Amino acid sequence: MGNACSSAEIVSERNDPKQANNTVLIRAFQCTDSGLNDVLGHRDTTHISRAAVSLSWLKHFIKTHRLDETRLTTAQLVQQLVKPPTAARQCRFTQLLLDNDPSLQGSPQHQHHYHQQVVSQGRPFYFVSHAWSRPFAETLAMVARHFEPEQQRLWRRRGPQLRDEGQQDVYGQEEGQEVAGAVAAVMEGRKDEGQCKEGQLRHHHHQQQQQPVLPAAPLAETDVYLWFDMFAISQHNPGGADSGDLSVLHEVIQDAEGTLMVLDGEGTALTRIWCLYEAWQTYKAGPGKIQLLSYGLDYDELKKVFIDLDVSRAQASVEEDRIRILGSIRDSLAGGLHQMTHELKDALVAGAVSQVYDIEDAWTSNLGHNIYTAATLCHLYGRLEQAEQLFRRNVTGSQAVLAPDDPWVMLAIDNLAGVLKAQGKYGQAEQLHRQALENFERGLGPHHPGTLAAANNLALVLHNQGQYDEAEILHRRVLESYERRLNVGFPSTCAATAATATAAATAANSVATVDATVNDSQEILRTLNNLALLLQDQGKYGEAEQLHRRVLAGLERLLGSEHPDTLSSVTNLASILKAVGQYDEAEQLHRRALLGRERVLGSNHPDTLRSANNVANALKEQSKFKDAEALHVRVVSSLEKVLGPDHPDTLSAVSNLAVTIQNDGRHREAEGLHREVLASREQVLGPDHPDTLDSVENLAGVLWLQGRLGEAEGLLRRGLESRQRVLGSEHPDTVTCASHLSALLLEQAQAGQQNGQTHSLLGV
Repeated sequence: MGNACSSAEIVSERNDPKQANNTVLIRAFQCTDSGLNDVLGHRDTTHISRAAVSLSWLKHFIKTHRLDETRLTTAQLVQQLVKPPTAARQCRFTQLLLDNDPSLQGSPQHQHHYHQQVVSQGRPFYFVSHAWSRPFAETLAMVARHFEPEQQRLWRRRGPQLRDEGQQDVYGQEEGQEVAGAVAAVMEGRKDEGQCKEGQLRHHHHQQQQQPVLPAAPLAETDVYLWFDMFAISQHNPGGADSGDLSVLHEVIQDAEGTLMVLDGEGTALTRIWCLYEAWQTYKAGPGKIQLLSYGLDYDELKKVFIDLDVSRAQASVEEDRIRILGSIRDSLAGGLHQMTHELKDALVAGAVSQVYDIEDAWTSNLGHNIYTAATLCHLYGRLEQAEQLFRRNVTGSQAVLAPDDPWVMLAIDNLAGVLKAQGKYGQAEQLHRQALENFERGLGPHHPGTLAAANNLALVLHNQGQYDEAEILHRRVLESYERRLNVGFPSTCAATAATATAAATAANSVATVDATVNDSQEILRTLNNLALLLQDQGKYGEAEQLHRRVLAGLERLLGSEHPDTLSSVTNLASILKAVGQYDEAEQLHRRALLGRERVLGSNHPDTLRSANNVANALKEQSKFKDAEALHVRVVSSLEKVLGPDHPDTLSAVSNLAVTIQNDGRHREAEGLHREVLASREQVLGPDHPDTLDSVENLAGVLWLQGRLGEAEGLLRRGLESRQRVLGSEHPDTVTCASHLSALLLEQAQAGQQNGQTHSLLGV
């Protein structure tokens, strides 16, 4: 607002697809010679809610001033085209239009009727949240695209029996709230409740209407009114009640039909305090009021801007504005800026979902893009089941109208496979990843970035299933291709394969590794990270540690210390340090990852819960069993709700809880948990998966502690035979299992000797 930056679109977290399609009431209206349909009669005639301008006039303004060519930012536009003609009167730009002021350029003179229709004056309008630092022509182009007839079909929905023009659509306010409640239930995971409420509401409207929800007739450009702050408020007194007062801004957002949040290719709006404040006000205004305009924003950029969203770091052109807004937020929210950040993220997800929830039209690329955006945000925010449903819609929809090797189809399949993997559905994910890789190789060639991404994704799901050899081949193939594409050689990557890491050599390599990251791209670092994790599971700890340190240094340089990818790298380095006995440094790194993830992702995000699990394990290593148990219990409870009881991560958390209880001396209780985890892992992962074998040995251990040596021996023999077959006889886990079995057999032999001596003495 004002001299700062205007905007950000927003998103209402309690959005409900039907609410967005039907009850974000798009009130039809007509401008006639005799007057206009004033839906803001409750506002004073000078209120800034009545100062939106038509899309047709805005396009004319762009053309007249050649803004497509000059690429003026909104801030520059204010200085060059808004302030000069309004300087004498110190007024809003829209006042010049209403008064047919002769200082205006590019508008027909002496056409009072024309200017009267250019300004909304109480007609329905949309609030536009955007960044002043972006070219205004770019911003308007995205808004104009949103109002193209095909796009309007996707978000302007109505029932077949509209009331008289200017009135609400088929859902009344009370019904709209019921719809919002149904969507909120779905978004919060209360699936049965959401389906029940939605089903009741559908039945109610079926009885009333007996007809489905249909697209509304598209609005003409002359009937689309858009509220842009640089035209609607005086730029000569930005701090006055007419412009910069926060309560007045809230009234404008309340009056608007909805907020259009314009996200350029860099997601600038989500870094500006005015934009985030406008988004938050929209969130508070009620369900269905936010629409996300993210055309052209790819996955990596969308991920970056969404995850990096942090109100406390948002900027403003005027520092006083930033301080004033942050103060207002702190005063109104118990959780302060942290709470607002996560409310906004919830709202962005809900807003994106609401734009595609109830659309059953034939699949088009426009619909596919909207579904992709909604599914990606759900995936990023841990709403995996909903992401799967949306990605499946894109797969079935695109396959129905496009060729199998079309990029849209290939991307849709790969996205679906990715979210299946995240849910632990490895078999389904592998099948789809293989299909996607085959299509990418056939359509784009073996070294195309899309093909390399597909190969990497297949390698990851193979790794998850313990198929290490094929996974390593794929990772090294991807790494070689990226290095060739960038014409960068990394001798340390290959040399480390044959290296045996003494402590001194590892330290020296770590220094060289950090220096090497100046040449590492994000793609190379991602591949090195995946390779390091695989080497770690193969027991090649020296090479794995070297690569993990290199990756962490590179990601800190490229993405910052609290980016989710950086925090994942922190966790990975901590895990290898724990494996080689460096417990203190491992604990510090796990705590760093936990604190960062809580700030960035929220306390119930799966990655945050994984970090909490890691910290609990660190406490267990220090024999702080009560503290560790309390944290493990919290993690298990949350993961069961977020991922489900049979997800591999949930099972790992239960296994860790069992070990902690076992170390606290409660052997029978631990045995029950170990048996539950083993049974679930055998069913979910298979009998020879490394995690399953961990459970076999954990159960053997607790039986051993109870003196049930025969049962323990059988389990250890099973584990050793499987590890030798799957991992090889020299893998550290195989060696450890063999050592445990040898110790158990020795104890049995000693016990047998003692029993024999006892029997002989009794015989005498």
